[in-house]
Amino acid sequence: MSPSASTSTTAPAARRISALSVPAAPWDAITAWALSFGLVFYLALRGGAYDAVIRDQVAILIWWVVVLAAVAGLMPRLTRRGWAAVALLAAWAIWTAIGIPGSESAERTLTEVGRISAYVGVLLLALTLQGRAGSRHIVNGVASAIGLITAMAVLSRLHPQWFPANDQLDFLPTAARRLSYPLNYWNGLAGFMAMGAVLLLGVAATARTRAGQFVAAAAVPLSGLGTYLCVSRGGAIVFVIGLVTYFLLTYDRLAKLATLVVALGGTLILVDAATQRDAIQTGIDTAAARSEGTEMIWLCLIVCAGVGACQVAINLLARHTERPAFLRPSRRTTAIVFAAALVLGLIVFFGAGINHDLADKFREFKTPPAPNDVAGGDVFSRLQGTAGQGRWQFWQVAVDAYHTAPWHGIGAGTFEFFWDRNATIDGKVIDAHNLYVQTLAELGLPGIFLLGCFVALTVVSAAVMALRETGTARTLLAAATAAIVIFWVQAAAEWTWQIGVMPITLMFLVAVAVGHGAPRRRSAPLAVRAAVVLAGIAAFIPIAIGLSTTQQVRESQAAAQDGRLVDAMNAAKRADGLPGTSGTAILQEALVLEQAGALGPAREAAVRATQAEPTNWRPWLVRSRLEARLGETDAALNDFRTARSLDPRSSVFR
Repeated sequence: MSPSASTSTTAPAARRISALSVPAAPWDAITAWALSFGLVFYLALRGGAYDAVIRDQVAILIWWVVVLAAVAGLMPRLTRRGWAAVALLAAWAIWTAIGIPGSESAERTLTEVGRISAYVGVLLLALTLQGRAGSRHIVNGVASAIGLITAMAVLSRLHPQWFPANDQLDFLPTAARRLSYPLNYWNGLAGFMAMGAVLLLGVAATARTRAGQFVAAAAVPLSGLGTYLCVSRGGAIVFVIGLVTYFLLTYDRLAKLATLVVALGGTLILVDAATQRDAIQTGIDTAAARSEGTEMIWLCLIVCAGVGACQVAINLLARHTERPAFLRPSRRTTAIVFAAALVLGLIVFFGAGINHDLADKFREFKTPPAPNDVAGGDVFSRLQGTAGQGRWQFWQVAVDAYHTAPWHGIGAGTFEFFWDRNATIDGKVIDAHNLYVQTLAELGLPGIFLLGCFVALTVVSAAVMALRETGTARTLLAAATAAIVIFWVQAAAEWTWQIGVMPITLMFLVAVAVGHGAPRRRSAPLAVRAAVVLAGIAAFIPIAIGLSTTQQVRESQAAAQDGRLVDAMNAAKRADGLPGTSGTAILQEALVLEQAGALGPAREAAVRATQAEPTNWRPWLVRSRLEARLGETDAALNDFRTARSLDPRSSVFR
């Protein structure tokens, strides 16, 4: 057979094989969507990853993935903005670590180093995914996760018997009327759902399938209903801020405005229906609540389906219908209309006396809460008020803490100790409910400078990239920017930085913003990959120490409760990862020794605990009790006075 005959014989067979072959799966896209969706969804269901053990376990896994990606050459080249974001966040972690020797609690500061190191790992992972698969899949994955969590949160109020019992009610029964599942904090959940809402709006406008457009738009009214059930004024405010940001940055605003109007209409219908069902608002599982919950489920399905169908119609009209000229204004005309609307708004603002009303609201916000003020009665009426619930006082004390150490701060994670001894109102507080003033207090001027640079980079970079793009890319970047703005605004009044799932979601969106435009799939240089591996090794240290300390202390507490004192003592000793620095572990040793009757060694351990955390009143109180049991009355009295001076408003000393 001639060569030409052979070629002519095999060519048809080759074409048949090629025609039957299955296209290669887009693994980069699948991986980006799956990891962003899975991580956000899992952490949200685990109480928002507020628990240090959950956060640290996930952080170690993430850093392993990042290190393996660097070793395998899968880490792509990053943009300058991407490296700047990583560098600022890493510098924040390093500055926090530098403050350990001068901190009021080396243990707590080390925990904060581990927290920020975890977020650095997430940012690197997200930048890797974004660089290999693009922005669409990360935004879709995060939006899908938050949308599903939102639906579950609302459903947990409509039929609570389908979900785990709310343990939060055991120590905070007044929170029953506020939706908080699964993040266990109503304000945080409201902000989380607001971030998801703007992302879902972006997905609804850009999804490649009708089903995707339908589902994304249908989930938005649930976010509005969930925010109402959270009874979160801050959540409602950032929701509006996010929507405005998205609308200003996106393109084809007429279609987006139509979507907003339809989604807002669906939200108002659901909220109005919820206000007419008192049993649902109580948050208590009763027969009446279940009946009303079933009614609301059907109404939600109908309303959300209507919103989804309208969105599909809006997209079809926007794509296939020629608009009249007056609905296609030029950029100049748009600018003139916007300026005129701004001037008119200012006239109404001052002419109607809204500025004076806001001044009154601000005075109400600054007013200290009444003693023993609790969220009882009609908690939903709080949506109309502006009381700060002590936030202004928290911020004032944080500023006072800054003045005591303006350059290095009092130490990350130690605001609680400063508040205890300088509180101006009653109440136990761990965080200042403001990331910025707390960072100023705990890390001084360099710390707030690094944080400010990181915030500015993420917001400005995201907004600029959105305005430079067109079409689908601009819509997705506008949605990501709006969600980023929501987080940073809410962080000024809440402790969202400690609710792990929220800053981790933020890091995914920051990667979309600062990583946009990176050369797809081009591997980073060997030197960069080696630096990432070294950074991973360095990050493992504080994360692993914090994880081991927390786990061993909890194991010791559980063993002591069961009467297994030897096991309890061994676990407490293992908990002190860096000898002499973990005040919690040392104090646990003292308590176990006291339970075993070894009062002398217990007192010695209590003394070491007061040395590790000299401004923490708890070890001083234990030390005083042990000295009293040993007959050392003078020392016991002095240490009791020291403990009381460190927390004079505590009910323990009244």
